[in-house]
Amino acid sequence: MEALEPRGQRFQRCLERFRTGHSFNFRGVNFWLAPDRHLEVRVHPAWRRENTAGEASLCDLEFAKAVTRHLSQESPVFAREIEGLTWRFVLLNEQEETAYLYCPSTDTIIWSVSLL
Repeated sequence: MEALEPRGQRFQRCLERFRTGHSFNFRGVNFWLAPDRHLEVRVHPAWRRENTAGEASLCDLEFAKAVTRHLSQESPVFAREIEGLTWRFVLLNEQEETAYLYCPSTDTIIWSVSLL
């Protein structure tokens, strides 16, 4: 489900789904409360497998971080929902490969590419 703005009935429905284990999309970034209690922030990035350590993936990471911060600032309800959660950023390409990229709580970049 996609939220077009951080308020209103549609956004409230997205938050209800988020609380029950479903993801929602805001500005091209997916948010999901993973079973291990991480906030999983997913983005379909510009990188390709041969460029996983390149500048494009770092730009995608910064974009996802900025959208997450913006949503937290604009929605006190969302900010409360994610308070205390560890964030995990995931990049997804069109072949559904993943790269767990960044965990802010440990300030660690992880370049692990694998098939889902």
